[in-house]
Amino acid sequence: MITLNTPFILALTLIVFFAAVRWLEWYLNEEKPSKKAGNAVREENQKSQPGPIKRSLKKFFLNDTELKRPWYINLLIALIFPVQFLIVDPEKWSIWQIEVFYAAILILITCLDMLFVMRANRAIFSKKKKKSHYIKTEIIQGIAMLMILAIAIGIIQVHLDRTYADPPDLADRVDWVIEPTFEADWPRFSEGLAPVGKSGNQGFIDMEGHIVIPLIYDDADPFSEGLAAVEEDGKWGYIDRQGNQVIPCQYDEAFAFGDGLAPVQTGDEWMVIDRQGAIAFRTDYKSIMPYHEGVATVEVRDSEYHSATHDNLIDKSGKLLFKGQYDLWNDFNEGCIPVRNLETNMSYYLDKNEQTVIPFNYNEARKFLGGYAPVWFKDGGFALIDHFGNVVININEDEFYDFSSFSEGLVTFHRGEWNGKGENLYRSGFKDIYGNVLIPADFQRTGTPGEGLIALRVNGLWGFIKNPLPEAARVSDPALWQADRTEIATVEGFPVYAGELEKQVYDLRVEGGESLGAAAYKKAFRQLMADKALAKFNKQMEPDRIRYQIGNEYYKLLLLGK
Repeated sequence: MITLNTPFILALTLIVFFAAVRWLEWYLNEEKPSKKAGNAVREENQKSQPGPIKRSLKKFFLNDTELKRPWYINLLIALIFPVQFLIVDPEKWSIWQIEVFYAAILILITCLDMLFVMRANRAIFSKKKKKSHYIKTEIIQGIAMLMILAIAIGIIQVHLDRTYADPPDLADRVDWVIEPTFEADWPRFSEGLAPVGKSGNQGFIDMEGHIVIPLIYDDADPFSEGLAAVEEDGKWGYIDRQGNQVIPCQYDEAFAFGDGLAPVQTGDEWMVIDRQGAIAFRTDYKSIMPYHEGVATVEVRDSEYHSATHDNLIDKSGKLLFKGQYDLWNDFNEGCIPVRNLETNMSYYLDKNEQTVIPFNYNEARKFLGGYAPVWFKDGGFALIDHFGNVVININEDEFYDFSSFSEGLVTFHRGEWNGKGENLYRSGFKDIYGNVLIPADFQRTGTPGEGLIALRVNGLWGFIKNPLPEAARVSDPALWQADRTEIATVEGFPVYAGELEKQVYDLRVEGGESLGAAAYKKAFRQLMADKALAKFNKQMEPDRIRYQIGNEYYKLLLLGK
């Protein structure tokens, strides 16, 4: 298993071994200072006789020659770090590819080292015998160093496997809808398809795990409005759901379609195209984010602004919408966008007409996802609010940042610290907004839930499981709740549906009740129990005399938990 710090460790190992050999050559070739005979007469310089071990090493490494080593040879070793950072991709390279890369680097440096040393010591190597002896010695040294490097890589790999590898039974702890057999960056289902890869090539699978668009692309993004951005030979274009190339791969960057438009970049220029690839308008903005709900966030160059750029919103014609200058937090979503006022340094929510939609000021606010948004109050507290500004549940500081990845009723949370010793010590899982852990933080990575499926990475490969939440708990639209007929409980023989309970909780919040978190669900369920009992017996019943049974595991956590 390869981690992000593996190339660094291997490069450092290579440098240490190479430097150690060169230091040993210097040590064997150094001259001993002469001794003084009396105070006035200095004896002629003589080399002290080395011991038998040093004589043997000197014969092996130097052939008893006094070599000059140019200083710029050290630059070759120093170049290992920048070269490996530019070339080695630990996300896509296998361990044997990394081994071959560093072996090639070692051979190249050794050959260049030999060439520079021979050029700097022409007098010594003028004799053919001296030259051939030196070359043979260097080749033997190189082979020895390759063997040492191979052993070191093996030791490092065993250590990494033991330290960062998943537990052997981790894959068996979950029920896979699609087995973990794919590579990817952050796979997510959208419009029934998800981008995945194998051996560095990307394509798309359906919700049963079948490859429906061949794995032939360098990179691929999820579908949006029937089109997906794909990369070929360093250029981006768009394909349809059948894999047909609709817009040629000709852009340096290409984002998802939204509202029939997509931002693309060629050189330093950002423009917006339509679904046929025609240019809707060109811009001089520094960047453009995808369109959503009729607007897109852009980064505007502005020499008078405190950071030389500032964010704004544009409409579908490219017109800037905000007259004032703000720090925009995240993107426009669910009818509003969080902004920071530069004068007061406080955050609040604006609609696309630059009107305040929630009349509260926060120390910091994030965008709405699934009907909720995390906010940081002026007094230091944190909470999740709804579109009315009501507090849904109080949260802590870590959860404030976790909610930035909220999707389909699930919040990604983590355990472990990002300490630079390896990304795989940092594990992820999912919980609901009320803190109930639904998927333990045991996985190397987790994808964004999409269309009822969640991507999990085990042993370096991605698979998909079903979202453990009932469908009604994944959405915040009352119309969708009313249509949900998932039975979660019975009260006096009457069914209670998930959407019915979610709508009751929503109504409590609209009324401005004080119940937060799971307490709101318990209050809503008691109200439903009273309504069902009244419908059956035509009279009010004491709550402890109403018969009920909860049959859904998730709602048991909310209704029967502490």
